[in-house]
Amino acid sequence: EFLKEMKGYYQVDMDCLSEAFRTEQKEYYLSTSAWGEVHPSQLLGPGTCFKKYDLLTVTIDELKADLVAKASLPMVDGGPVDAFCGWFDVTFQGSSQNPTDDVVKLSTAPDVTGATHWGQQVFMLHPAIDCSPGDRLACEIKVTRQQQNHRLLELMLDVKVEGQSIHATEGANSTRQFKWHID
Repeated sequence: EFLKEMKGYYQVDMDCLSEAFRTEQKEYYLSTSAWGEVHPSQLLGPGTCFKKYDLLTVTIDELKADLVAKASLPMVDGGPVDAFCGWFDVTFQGSSQNPTDDVVKLSTAPDVTGATHWGQQVFMLHPAIDCSPGDRLACEIKVTRQQQNHRLLELMLDVKVEGQSIHATEGANSTRQFKWHID
């Protein structure tokens, strides 16, 4: 499929490349997240939090453990979902013993004024997931540490389109599975 698209879109015949090279390139470009500056207009729906940590009480063991979660992403706009976008927010509010006078929120979410130096992580999809306004993407998420480097992560994601649109009803039992390296 990748070779056909390269030839069809770019008129580049990649048949001479080895299967090992093709596999390596596909894994690098389609299975590794990328830093990006995502504009809010590129989002098809609002952000959804799937994990919270209390920075005052979280333990090292909690941070080392696999993260397993479910999320439902509402689609406000329709169209192909070409990628998922990940970011984090941190709220600095002190503790109950020493509360702050002013709560400060650091957000790395897509912003019309531009990204912070953290930007966002972009997880490309191939092929894209079609959805319509009003659909939801039901996601099962698992984040683990990479075996070769405990500071790097892997994200496994199962996604299913739910709702009343043709995209949800035609693929009523079809769940797509994705895996990315976060380097």
